[in-house]
Amino acid sequence: MTPEDKIIYDIAINNGFTPNAALFVVAQARLESADYKSNVFKKNNNAFGMKYAGQPLATKGTRSPASEQVSPPSANINFYAKFNSLEDSAKDTIGRLFNIKRNGVTPAMLKNASTPLEYAELQKKRGYFGGTAVNYAKLIISKLKKINANYTPPNKTAGLSPLLIFGLLFMLYTLKR
Repeated sequence: MTPEDKIIYDIAINNGFTPNAALFVVAQARLESADYKSNVFKKNNNAFGMKYAGQPLATKGTRSPASEQVSPPSANINFYAKFNSLEDSAKDTIGRLFNIKRNGVTPAMLKNASTPLEYAELQKKRGYFGGTAVNYAKLIISKLKKINANYTPPNKTAGLSPLLIFGLLFMLYTLKR
């Protein structure tokens, strides 16, 4: 985990995200900032590609590309948010934006997401990105591998239904006869 990853992870944990969900937030920041190398990140300390909307920790930063321009142009929405630091970017996104209920997705749902797909589906429902949740989840997974963190996928066997267990036991019983 890089120092940037650690800053974002700690802010997510301090805002109530589970350890796995906090890693998804870090992976999302890496994805949105091209591993902290994009011009938006370098020029604006903006790890999540957030647009300027008058948020308290930001000022109007660099203009967004023509492909992202809103028509008719708004005074602010066609600009990225500029933050004084990565910490401010993470605090704004995690502490403000991810703590707002949007389109039926509560902050608790985001904070407790247990898989990259669940996290991506929740962010998609919130309107965070335009692609498919499956593709976004694949990108999150690729960034999790780069983080080299201790992401622990949920135990798939823990969710075996009682009916399936009964069926397996019944099969074993009849085979022994």
